[in-house]
Amino acid sequence: MMVLGALVVGVATALGTAGTAVSAMTALASVAQLLVLILNIMFNVKLARSFGKGVGFAIGLIFRNPIFMLILGFGSAKYVGADK
Repeated sequence: MMVLGALVVGVATALGTAGTAVSAMTALASVAQLLVLILNIMFNVKLARSFGKGVGFAIGLIFRNPIFMLILGFGSAKYVGADK
């Protein structure tokens, strides 16, 4: 990804449109981060439901993931099946 970004900036600089290329790459990176955030939230909600936990536990998984993963792993939570 870095090589591709450097190539795009190099070509854009040669053409005189470096600002536009950098802006496009920044926008693409922002969209990618937003997509990862949304997928992370969806994964954690499904994980909480798979162990029979509610919305509060899902929020805990989103914001304090390592702690709540340990609670799932070492606590009394039982896997009840994947959420359809």
